[in-house]
Amino acid sequence: MSTTVLDAASERASELPQPTTKQATEDLDTLRGQRWKLAAIAHGKKRGRPPKSRDEDDKIWRGVAGPAIFDFDTLPDSAWLLKHEVAQVLRRAPGTLEAWRRIEGHPLRWEKVDGRYVCSVGALRAYITQAKGK
Repeated sequence: MSTTVLDAASERASELPQPTTKQATEDLDTLRGQRWKLAAIAHGKKRGRPPKSRDEDDKIWRGVAGPAIFDFDTLPDSAWLLKHEVAQVLRRAPGTLEAWRRIEGHPLRWEKVDGRYVCSVGALRAYITQAKGK
């Protein structure tokens, strides 16, 4: 009997109009939006997305950076270093450098180049010299 029900259901499904790719994508986006709204309500928020799940892939390393994989002494003063590279040289957590960057008047100088914060090797050397003198 279950075979007959499945056959009837598949026949009915084949008679329905098939959605286009664009329509299916829009429907999926709508369902995702509704799921986020329901999850936000369930979490007690009026709007916005629910908090991210804490899967292994979502975890961000917040510990101290490993040793630098380049020779800092051979770099010219005009070279630029990204946050994780500065963290490797100073052996600090990238989050610490992020907090320092937000402090006005902090001796380690950052510049924004093409939407990224970078630190020049010369500024980093000056900071290290000043920190040694304290």
